[in-house]
Amino acid sequence: MKKLIRNSFALVGAALIASTAPAQADEIDDIIGTGTLRCGVMLDFPPAGFRNSSNEPDGFDVQYCKDMAKALGVEAEVVETPSPERVPALVSKRVDVMIASASNTLERAKTVAFTMPYVVYTNVVITQKDSDIKSFEDLKGRSVGNVVGTTPEQFFLEHFENWDDPNGNYTGFGSDAESYLAVSQGKVEAIIGSSAQAADLIASGNFPNLEIRSEAPFTVDLVSIAVNKNDHSLLRWANLFVWEQQKSGRYAELYKQYFRSDEVPALTIPNTYY
Repeated sequence: MKKLIRNSFALVGAALIASTAPAQADEIDDIIGTGTLRCGVMLDFPPAGFRNSSNEPDGFDVQYCKDMAKALGVEAEVVETPSPERVPALVSKRVDVMIASASNTLERAKTVAFTMPYVVYTNVVITQKDSDIKSFEDLKGRSVGNVVGTTPEQFFLEHFENWDDPNGNYTGFGSDAESYLAVSQGKVEAIIGSSAQAADLIASGNFPNLEIRSEAPFTVDLVSIAVNKNDHSLLRWANLFVWEQQKSGRYAELYKQYFRSDEVPALTIPNTYY
């Protein structure tokens, strides 16, 4: 009987503690409460993120942020976030969401949570126009660069290590702008980058001596919105938002506007991801 009474008191005590414990904050309520959605966006990655002629943030990812904020009934704040700072910006709570063309890798998913893919990229080899590099295989034994911590870097380094060519060398850069400047100035012979970004930068006239040489033999790069891994309600809402963007045709509209292509890629991998 004493044991039963003690257990009863223990249960009552636990209930009292649970009832007086502070409720866990809801991320969506917090964002609505502040009236602002802070989006981490790369602004050196056109056409996804860049500064327009008025020096205002613009691009596919920027507009996606504005659409998300509108759906939440708040204002959008675009926080310029270079590639290596994307995950740290989320973890340190400098931003609420990361809409920054981030590949949804297993390694990153240990730290942040990803939505379903919201856009897709393919990667290409970029060189100077007078380079004798014609294909991806020609990169063996050459000087190649890429942005540190990116998926294209990860894919390329796998090939680089397998080649094991003593004449080859690799240089990591802190941003896309640095990598394009390096190949333009001949500091490296080639870089690997998004086909959409490469086409946009070359068409802009900022790098008149560069051209796309070939596709890189990597899988398509599905990228996702990221939130802090414990922001469960925000993750669920963001997943539904991405789905609504596709279902409503808004994804196709934005893709055609910023990527200047009538062919809108499916956010799937045949026989793998539907």
